[in-house]
Amino acid sequence: VVNIENKLFIPTTMPNRGQVTDQAGALVPQELLADPFVVTGVDGQQHTVHPGAFFDETESYLFEDAASGLFDISTALNNPVYYTDSSSGEPNFQGFQKIINGALPWGAARNARGDRIWVTMSGSRQVQEFAVVAAAQQSLSPLRTLNTNHRPLGVALDEVNNLLYVSNYMGETLDVFDLADVNAVDPIQRIDLGYAVPLFPATNMEVGELFFNDTDISNDGDKSCVSCHYDELDLDGIGFANGTGTPTGYKQIKPQHNLARTGPWFWNGGMGNGNYTSTAYSFQTRTNCDMIQFAFVEGPSSNPATRIGDPFNFTEASNVAQELQDNPLFAQLVDPADVAALNDAACRPENVVQGIPANAAEIAAQNNIQKRIVAALIQARSLEVMGEEAAANLGFPQGVERQELAFFVDLYSNGEIRLPPNPLQQMRINNQLSTAQETRLDQGEQLFASSGCGFCHNPNDQFIDRRNHGPGNDWLERFEQEFRNDPSILAIGGFQQPFLQSLANNVPDQTVNVHIDPIESFTPICPVVDSCLRFFDPIQANGAERQRRLDLQIAVNLGDDERQFLPSNPPGLPSVNTPTLRGTWSRGPGLMHHTHAKNVAQAILPPGHSYLKPGEVGYNATTTNGVYDVHGATSRLNDDQARALIEYVNSIE
Repeated sequence: VVNIENKLFIPTTMPNRGQVTDQAGALVPQELLADPFVVTGVDGQQHTVHPGAFFDETESYLFEDAASGLFDISTALNNPVYYTDSSSGEPNFQGFQKIINGALPWGAARNARGDRIWVTMSGSRQVQEFAVVAAAQQSLSPLRTLNTNHRPLGVALDEVNNLLYVSNYMGETLDVFDLADVNAVDPIQRIDLGYAVPLFPATNMEVGELFFNDTDISNDGDKSCVSCHYDELDLDGIGFANGTGTPTGYKQIKPQHNLARTGPWFWNGGMGNGNYTSTAYSFQTRTNCDMIQFAFVEGPSSNPATRIGDPFNFTEASNVAQELQDNPLFAQLVDPADVAALNDAACRPENVVQGIPANAAEIAAQNNIQKRIVAALIQARSLEVMGEEAAANLGFPQGVERQELAFFVDLYSNGEIRLPPNPLQQMRINNQLSTAQETRLDQGEQLFASSGCGFCHNPNDQFIDRRNHGPGNDWLERFEQEFRNDPSILAIGGFQQPFLQSLANNVPDQTVNVHIDPIESFTPICPVVDSCLRFFDPIQANGAERQRRLDLQIAVNLGDDERQFLPSNPPGLPSVNTPTLRGTWSRGPGLMHHTHAKNVAQAILPPGHSYLKPGEVGYNATTTNGVYDVHGATSRLNDDQARALIEYVNSIE
């Protein structure tokens, strides 16, 4: 954070978190709406245990909300101004807001006069200089952009010598810029800090680390895994609508540390082999055809007959033409016939019924063309980002093919454990706690067992049970049994290995908190305002409707090798995978699958418990009024016992 006069300038990501908007007269699909859910607490009072549907300020939704940002806030903490990417297609952002040339702002420095700041763009190997007029409501205007080594984080100004120093986390270098040369964009010196040899990236693991962070291969050049999994595989503590529920709700962003030991992955255990990255890539690299068909940028209430999608998307025709001029490798890799066949207008949905347009086949054909262009773009840009020397050293003189690149990011995500040490546990091990603290932790550990927490959060296995919970937790198994010999499934080669690895022999039980339809069921996208894609259970239907539901699962999930079948619970069948409690103390304020619990107390105590502070809500309840203790038997704990249990959970390392 940089302070100039009465202003704070704060590098950040995005205040809008994947929801659709209800502002400025925007229509909201009825299929995305739900009222808040209220139950009677143990205190006899009414408590809202689910907020229902909620919205943000942008027409764009899901991953297209991922952005870079700078907040310009007065020290009185009022009238904030949000600046964002110059390549943002978001129609609700004004021109003066779109001034960031790089991606993922991180570090910032100012000059003594207070009329300049320099901000490192950690996702795009740049530092951007801004002019500052602190007295103005809109204080920033863009100046020059400087080129750095990989993942610049720290920045410092030597004003006496007019030099700017930038530390590069992954490059292991210090770049020095001569600010007196107003035309220079490259460093005058790049200092090896002792670890810059061999040249980064030097291994496939480091290739994964690089593209976990770098944004150049995303569809608008603004997003990467770090957009959400911020700061060394951790998270920013705020939920995001990621396409597995509705774009009017949150899903918790999961930390990536300790990933290899805590499968199956994803909130419903739907990823059995750690390959979520390939699915995330399909969201980060969506074509402009997808932008138009699903209104990801212009919103479901936009007119599908006039949609243009994202003018900055890398498959938009003029951007492809520019890339052909600028990138010789891309021109070599891409099929000229695909470039000639680009036609975004073919992606405008017509006569949409139950989320499926009448021209679905024509859209799919155009989207396949654009996906092939995306594959060529990613491979060409990977060489540009890695650098020719580093790429050649690793055996990739023509860049890394798209699927292999996704595998390397998986390799990094699973291989870099980096579970942060827990200060409280370390003090306990080293006998540095008071007697009272030791007693509370011992009591909390006993209560953890007696309250039934260990049934799901097994202390002997990473504090998980590797199972799902809820009335729909066996749905995957039932789906596989019902359709394993179905002609439609056999026509696509049967169930593939990623799906089969997700089967866990679950037994239906109760939910551990409130799930309301449609917020937590699979209603991810709405091509038009009056018709969203809803994935109802084909097992519960007959005839043509059964086939329609199955065909939809095949078209969107089973038949798409990029998604590798990422199912979510059908409406009315909630299911949640047990998350590990290791590292809970470091995860920020958003706990449980919906992130509404802001601390452990809210996650495990029933509504109205006396230990909860004013304004806190206990989420240990279900949709059946008066039923508590579904997330541990905690309703009868007194305040001292509740404190002991919570401290123990926060001590788990």
